[in-house]
Amino acid sequence: MTNPVDRIRQQLTPPKALSWQSLILVSALFWLILAVALGIQYDWSDLGVSDRAISQLAWILLFAGLTWWQLENPVRLGGLSIGPWIISALVCALLFIRPSGEISPLVWVVWPLLAAAIAVFPRVRGDSNSWTIPSVRERSALILLILGSFIVSCWFGFSLIIQGWLATYPELMAADVSGSNFVVRLGEVGESEGKTIIDEMQAYIAQQTNGKPWGTVERFLLDIQLGKINFKQQVAGKLPNSSNLDEWTAWVEIVKGSEYDLKLYFRKPNIEGERMGYSLTKTCYLRQSNSTPQRSGGELLPTGKLFCDIYPQFNFE
Repeated sequence: MTNPVDRIRQQLTPPKALSWQSLILVSALFWLILAVALGIQYDWSDLGVSDRAISQLAWILLFAGLTWWQLENPVRLGGLSIGPWIISALVCALLFIRPSGEISPLVWVVWPLLAAAIAVFPRVRGDSNSWTIPSVRERSALILLILGSFIVSCWFGFSLIIQGWLATYPELMAADVSGSNFVVRLGEVGESEGKTIIDEMQAYIAQQTNGKPWGTVERFLLDIQLGKINFKQQVAGKLPNSSNLDEWTAWVEIVKGSEYDLKLYFRKPNIEGERMGYSLTKTCYLRQSNSTPQRSGGELLPTGKLFCDIYPQFNFE
């Protein structure tokens, strides 16, 4: 039984001068020359013109050799050839990986589509370099492959869009996604400016209503209706950074058609050239409670109790 080193040496020994093994070995030789000339700890993202040319040539030879290898001996997983996916990944790496090592997001969208094209091409291009029509059975399999690749590409693209939104609008991480058919929350909700402000508004209202006589609660609601309470001022002093007070507004409204349902609003207007305006909205409910009644002249009075939704709603404007 041969050991792994011997098996690798046998695999990489070129059977002839022009073979995929030769391309991989030449690319490794170029990398070795660069490593000896520049040193292992050299900043490889800042290569000179000649060094970058050698590096790119080494990458091209490596990708060409690996692609040739997959065309001759495709890797199979459970009887299914994954060679087209490997070749597509190599081509995307060659085209979309920047010299600094950063991967372009476009890779994830192009990769499954290119893999499908590589898998389909030999089926419609015969050995005689003429176009052929696959059999009915093959056509069904190819259609499923193409549609599946489009779905994977769309999911990758959708994920990139969501990540871009989260980077531009951090408040989205605190939004309610329970009604979404596409997004599932994983982990805890991160902190953001809008969520912090909404939470501080909720805490202030709870302080003014929880355990207070119901008459006091109703007077507090009347003050909200008359606009006597400036919620922005109430929460601004509790924020870690109050230097951007002009960039947002916060207020509370009583829901129309109800006496004791509240809407807590946080809004950031449109910033031209950066992002659209948006708002966070959380619904809270004031209800009477007899769990901690207040005594007044020997009479037990109901008190207020505040309940709020767990997550706020995010809205573009």
